[in-house]
Amino acid sequence: VDRVKEFNPDVIIAIGGGGFIPARMLRTQIRKPILAVSLELYDDDTGEKGQRVKKVQWFDETSGVGKEVRGKRVLIMDEVDDTRTTLKYCVEEVMKTN
Repeated sequence: VDRVKEFNPDVIIAIGGGGFIPARMLRTQIRKPILAVSLELYDDDTGEKGQRVKKVQWFDETSGVGKEVRGKRVLIMDEVDDTRTTLKYCVEEVMKTN
């Protein structure tokens, strides 16, 4: 928590579903808004890894907290970072659109 407070993000982006819980727990400590995104790399039915990340849900970048991402400090949270594929995709999407 101390390192995150030192980074001082303006907003947290939680990659669902597993990133929601740690993001919410951290929010209790740092009091920053959370945006939720849903990205899919593994097939829910088979559990097999796909060829690339699929964007299932993304935040509205033009209104509400979404418009607060542009030019701000953003902390992206996920629960597992096996291959860094989903995290990398999320970072690239945020940078591309903001």
